[in-house]
Amino acid sequence: MKRLRVGVASVRTWPLSFSEHVARLKALFAKAHQSGVQVLALPEMVLSGYECGDFFWHPWVSEAAWEALTGTFAGDEGAFYGYRAAPTDS
Repeated sequence: MKRLRVGVASVRTWPLSFSEHVARLKALFAKAHQSGVQVLALPEMVLSGYECGDFFWHPWVSEAAWEALTGTFAGDEGAFYGYRAAPTDS
């Protein structure tokens, strides 16, 4: 039976600090990888922060979170699960 090393992490977040959160996540991913972690579970609001209040209703918040997410994983090996991309017509 093949084993899978799973890790969990929580990071300090600030409201709407997408670039700072991405930098912290990249460092966290590197540390997890060095520890042999194959799957890393993170809080659902790790990119936007939890204290956004009414800003969650503004479209630019989800757009900025999506941009941060796709920019974080662009070109990296591996995959990110927890969101479903829109289906394509092809």
